Amino acid sequence: RPNRRWRSRSDLKAALDAQSGSESEVAQAMAAALEEAHEAKSALAISVEEVARLRAAEGALRDEMSTSEAKVGELTAASASAQERQAALEATMEERLAEAAKSHAAALAAAEGAAQSQAESHSGAAAEV
Repeated sequence: RPNRRWRSRSDLKAALDAQSGSESEVAQAMAAALEEAHEAKSALAISVEEVARLRAAEGALRDEMSTSEAKVGELTAASASAQERQAALEATMEERLAEAAKSHAAALAAAEGAAQSQAESHSGAAAEV
């Protein structure tokens, strides 16, 4: 006996076709959702790789900055040392110049004293003559 809900075979066939269409649509939607999930997973894997690459690049840059800062420190220390050496050399040069000036003044005074003594000796000799 046919089900009373279905009045005719065509109604039954239409209902079965509608149900099968719905199942097909659900299957298609599930397949599309699965494909989107795979694409999202691939995108996530790429993002994770990109983050790892960026972190490695950041680490390399930090290392380079540390090296550069160390070099700046070394150069600063070398510059300070060079300035100290230059100041010491300038002080030594000033001391030597002062000593040379004193020595020159003493030699000049001695020469003047000798010249004056010689002049007096000549004038004493001339007076005697």
